[in-house]
Amino acid sequence: MEDNKRTRKRRNTIKSRHQSDTDTTLVNEVLDSGVIYGRSLPLSRINRLIDSNIKRWSFNPEAGDMVSRLINNLSTCLQGIKTTRITKDILDDPRYASYFQKGFNAHWTDYDYGPPKNVEIVGTASLDIVDVYQPQIDVSIELPQSIFNVKDYLNYRYLNKRNAWLCRLDEDLKGLFKNKRNPLLDGIEGSVESRLCFSKPKVWILLVLQSNTIKYFINIYAHVDESTFKHAAMSPVRNNVRTPTTLVWDDGGDTKGEEPMMCPTPSYNSSIMEDLLKMKLKNRLLIAVQRYHKMVGALTLLRIWAINQGLISEEYKQINGCSLGETLVDAACVSDVQDVHHIDTMWNGLSQEILCLILLHIVESNNYPTDIESFPLFLATLKFIAAMDIEKYAYILGAQKAPLDQNGFPMTLKDLAISGNSKNGEERIEVTQNVKKHVSIPQFYFDKDMTYNILYNMTLTFNEVIYKARQTIEVTRDMASPFLYGQLFDISHDPICHHDIKLLIPISPKLDNFDIWELHQAEYMASRVKQTLEYGLGDRLHHVYFRFNSEGVLMVLIGLNDSIQRMTDLGPQTNSAEAIEFRRFWGKLVETRSFNDGTISECLLWKNILPLENDTTDISTSLQRCAQANLNVRILCILLQLKFKEFEMKNMDLQGVDGSYTNSLRVNNGKPVMYMQMPIVEVDHRLVSDYRRKLMNVYNELNGILRSLQNVPLKVSNVFTCSPEFGYVDMGTYTGHHKLLLELETSTKWPNDKNAIVSIKVALGISILKELKRNHSIISKLTEEGDMEIKYKGIKFDVHILCQRQVQPIIDTVRHFNPDVQKLPTDDLLDTVRYYFRSVHIERCKVVALKAPCFSAAVKLSKAFAADCLLPDMEYICEMLNCFIFGSKDFMTSTTASVYTGFTKFLYLVAHYDWLNNPLVIHEDVANYDVLTYRKQPWSKYFWVSTPEDPYCLVPKMPSTLLSKRFVVQCSNFISQLERRHMAPINLRKYFQNNTRGYNMVIQLDNIYRKLKYSTNNETIQLSVDEARYMIYTFLSALQQRFHSFMEIGYNQLLLGGAYSTSGDLKIYAKINPISCIPTGHPKGIWPQWMLELENIKVYIPNIPSIICHIRDMGYGLVRSIVFT
Repeated sequence: MEDNKRTRKRRNTIKSRHQSDTDTTLVNEVLDSGVIYGRSLPLSRINRLIDSNIKRWSFNPEAGDMVSRLINNLSTCLQGIKTTRITKDILDDPRYASYFQKGFNAHWTDYDYGPPKNVEIVGTASLDIVDVYQPQIDVSIELPQSIFNVKDYLNYRYLNKRNAWLCRLDEDLKGLFKNKRNPLLDGIEGSVESRLCFSKPKVWILLVLQSNTIKYFINIYAHVDESTFKHAAMSPVRNNVRTPTTLVWDDGGDTKGEEPMMCPTPSYNSSIMEDLLKMKLKNRLLIAVQRYHKMVGALTLLRIWAINQGLISEEYKQINGCSLGETLVDAACVSDVQDVHHIDTMWNGLSQEILCLILLHIVESNNYPTDIESFPLFLATLKFIAAMDIEKYAYILGAQKAPLDQNGFPMTLKDLAISGNSKNGEERIEVTQNVKKHVSIPQFYFDKDMTYNILYNMTLTFNEVIYKARQTIEVTRDMASPFLYGQLFDISHDPICHHDIKLLIPISPKLDNFDIWELHQAEYMASRVKQTLEYGLGDRLHHVYFRFNSEGVLMVLIGLNDSIQRMTDLGPQTNSAEAIEFRRFWGKLVETRSFNDGTISECLLWKNILPLENDTTDISTSLQRCAQANLNVRILCILLQLKFKEFEMKNMDLQGVDGSYTNSLRVNNGKPVMYMQMPIVEVDHRLVSDYRRKLMNVYNELNGILRSLQNVPLKVSNVFTCSPEFGYVDMGTYTGHHKLLLELETSTKWPNDKNAIVSIKVALGISILKELKRNHSIISKLTEEGDMEIKYKGIKFDVHILCQRQVQPIIDTVRHFNPDVQKLPTDDLLDTVRYYFRSVHIERCKVVALKAPCFSAAVKLSKAFAADCLLPDMEYICEMLNCFIFGSKDFMTSTTASVYTGFTKFLYLVAHYDWLNNPLVIHEDVANYDVLTYRKQPWSKYFWVSTPEDPYCLVPKMPSTLLSKRFVVQCSNFISQLERRHMAPINLRKYFQNNTRGYNMVIQLDNIYRKLKYSTNNETIQLSVDEARYMIYTFLSALQQRFHSFMEIGYNQLLLGGAYSTSGDLKIYAKINPISCIPTGHPKGIWPQWMLELENIKVYIPNIPSIICHIRDMGYGLVRSIVFT
């Protein structure tokens, strides 16, 4: 009968990290579509994503659409505007003081304000689509040509008149809202709010329509007919601001007594051309969309990708570069708004319109079939962005790129300028060459005339878009990855996961007396910061990105490269020309050193310059105790102090920045403030420490000695490491035993009985110890289980002998475990192989640590955070999740280059991974996703980490499901705290103390690590660190084994393990299981219970006093008190 028994087959399923539909539905849709781009990218899934993020919309007032009615009412109201005269007095109106440029003779001419020519729907709304969650409709008013003179493109005349027209329109709209019968609201069901917005150099009006539960945002812009001004006058070689106002200073040197260098830039001309070509751009888009219907879907995918990469904010109020609160005309309202400046989502210039134009370039410059799908168009656009080189080429929409000359001009424009034989033309080329050295302006022109640069608002920020496109393309090379969909469209960008340090900088104080519009003042400050950091940090800098707001505040996002570990930066040779600049930049920090090859070079010896030790005497959390000086962070701080002396440096974690932080960027004495947001803790990222160097040298010697032993029954074939100190730097100097695993030669004479195996191990251990003492004078001890304790050159080792005949069947069972046909191995069997699997895990950590030196410190921070969260048995989960982050490409698209970003990604991974459905797969060299087809069993651990040697995660000890879910919530909450800490600094001690509130009982233990003594009533026993740790862990093991179903236990594993010592008692926190307190008719646990009898009915409930007495007896001499909270 047994041979005829048919095995139960498991249904194969493919689950993605973020599963939204059932497997059956997904498979059916894939079969119906017939197209699949990758394992997680079926066409039907992409189409569902597109459909769920866009809404078809077209202008149709008769159909009852509220937005169409509002736009139609607006057009009617505009035609009824009374003609009035706008005079120069509007420039002096205090409400609009910052909207106009009047610092020199702007040659203002009065004009008539009256009905416009027409109202056009532009932008992506003209393609009959809007966003589902933040529907945005752009409307542009065509201003009458008669209000402009022929040369009003000079000296901000056009922008002044345009902005003045919209300001007067805003006054009229606000007047309509004051009337009881507002013609703008005829037929409108819902509320409408009008706001005047400004982002240099243009004003626009925002109408917010609240209809049902949806907010619609209608942007009202202005444009003019294309023939209003001559396009040739807008050439980039022309400076249409006849009085130069744009200043460029050197990178922090003394400029007293020097004349500023004045440089024109093309941003002013492009801002005018944007209005002149608005209708031409609209028609060009409509023609392309009519030919390529899937362009709309590709644009939607690009927008989702940009949001997830942090390039575009999800919130509408940040899309156009200014917050709703900060753009109110009434200045008094700004101070009342406390959350209008969400600095993590400040503007970088990228908009949906720019993405749409780049997509237009893709379809016009390639001969694609008209029925091409959205995803190939999306991928082609990303590849084009990733391949862009804005330092060498200028790009033309729908045409070939043009190489740039040494002056930063496209070749055709240079020839045109030189052919004029104009002295002014030569001066412009020379001046533009200077500005190219300071500010990198990407050039992407709308047409071959090269007058409108569509990227004029992305100076110094487009490089971030290019970099993230390259990272994404690198990920898409493995289309078979089941996680690719999540990386592209589902895993949202989190600023703390990508940057180490944040800076908030106001407008450069040297530019405060000038109102510069051609290029934002903050962009010149960004250029100065970029040059300083790149020269000063060199390869220690991974990236530097910028964000701006309309008030001139600059945010700098800095990512460090912690793979650089050197303590000395070698500069140029002393007799070279570069040495002068090197000494001028670093000042007195430079030292001149000679080397063995005869060279004499300039050097920076950081160990003599920076303090690299932190005072940890008054620190109460594990996260802070793990903090040591991070060399790269300290170098950055000293660099900012050297090169930005005109600022007062303040740390955001010591003094939070309130909602209206723009006012707080200046202190009382008028000196500007540069706010720095440092990592929550610093940590030493260096992989090689003095202790670990000594440990590895002693281990290598001992390994050679053990493998060379001759007069032993079985020779030593391998020595495996089982302690994290061998794989990576853990908690510094370790005073206990380092665990090793000894593999002997294979033999068929090993017995099968467990007790007999222990006897053989003891005999082999005795023979090994005799050889060590006789030939190498190494004194050691042997335990009853056959384990050896060896002390060699001051370092202690705990050596465990591996019996292959005993463990190999268990190893094979674990490696090829099939829950459908095999029984779950018992804990006793798994205990025999835990040393072996621990050695495999340490070897994996060692490989990752060599590839990514910051892995070590990231694990250190992860363990410290888990310890502060009172998560027991957290060592394995912290190590493997960091192995996944640093060694896998299945998570975020960006690479992890620093300790702090690795730690924040650990938090993000714990908080957002789909632990309920999917295992976290750790690969070897070749990715294998077959494990994702495995079902999660009822006995599976909550943190299911699947490795090639243990697919079902059977061997490692992991926290319980309750504490695991609690840890997920704790990581999510801590991420929220990190995101908000610029508003309110985090008190780590107070924050982690709140983690104890969910527990019912606190067991206080005597801190035997302080004096290493164990006292009873009669005697005091001197202990070693290992003996103290053994006592505490024995008590914990007995507590969990006896009361695991009565209460959950949480504790700081680092503190109870003796990683460091505190002055207070050790504490164990217990959460009583309420289900265990329900009266039942039969005893349901091994803890003491009360039997109550009522009307011949016997019930059992926990005997709490007796349980407390049992706990005291189990920890006799160790337990000081038991307190209920």
